[in-house]
Amino acid sequence: PGFDDYDVAVLGLTFKFIIHVEARHRLEASYSLADVDTEESLEEESVIDLLDIYMAAYILRQHPSKISPARIQVILSRMSRIYPYWPQTQNWTRELFASARRQAAWGPNTDVEFSEVVRTVELIEEQYGPFQWRGGIEFKKMLL
Repeated sequence: PGFDDYDVAVLGLTFKFIIHVEARHRLEASYSLADVDTEESLEEESVIDLLDIYMAAYILRQHPSKISPARIQVILSRMSRIYPYWPQTQNWTRELFASARRQAAWGPNTDVEFSEVVRTVELIEEQYGPFQWRGGIEFKKMLL
């Protein structure tokens, strides 16, 4: 009567699945907020804008579906003041996007499909904790 290794593995995979589904929903809401269809192929610059929307909402713990287009523009214009580590976060997000592009079958000179952006968001979800921890250490050093 307890959890064995199999039960723990199933529980872990279930949590991972739930996290990925939630991340996909937030990404779809970010697309909607930017008035972009998930079926649409995008230029890299548009994807970078979408990732900024996604990350701003993520950092502020707001679901993109609960933010108006006008409000997200205000948030993005003030994000460096709201969250001093924002420029580093943007750079990190862009690096993850570039990494996802390199690992995918798509070439760097092609338009970006929704599935590629989903992969980037999955990488963000997997790696944000350690990234944020490093940022917190750097921010603490800056304050001291």
